[in-house]
Amino acid sequence: MNETILGKISEVFFGIRDGRFGLWLTLSGEWSVQTNYSCWDPEVVKISKHTKWSEDDRNIEISKIIRKISELLNDTKKENINDLLNTPVEFTAKDGMLDTWGVLKEVL
Repeated sequence: MNETILGKISEVFFGIRDGRFGLWLTLSGEWSVQTNYSCWDPEVVKISKHTKWSEDDRNIEISKIIRKISELLNDTKKENINDLLNTPVEFTAKDGMLDTWGVLKEVL
């Protein structure tokens, strides 16, 4: 079952969490869900013969994270990542899990 929820960004975290570098957002409405754009932090998790990805793969992921931040800041007309707090969003849950989400640009 799909459910569409109107809400806001209730938490913004950019940094290192559990060995991963990236952006974490909590979306809150009738209920809350967290989404993230992250990859293994290069200073914490080193490439070894056991990793299934390369440093180039990680660099691509870091680039995607930075581009997502740029997209969010431009969509919301903000200059600082902390200013994303309380931004109106719409998210869709499918079978109780986050499926899609987006900024409600029309109400900004």
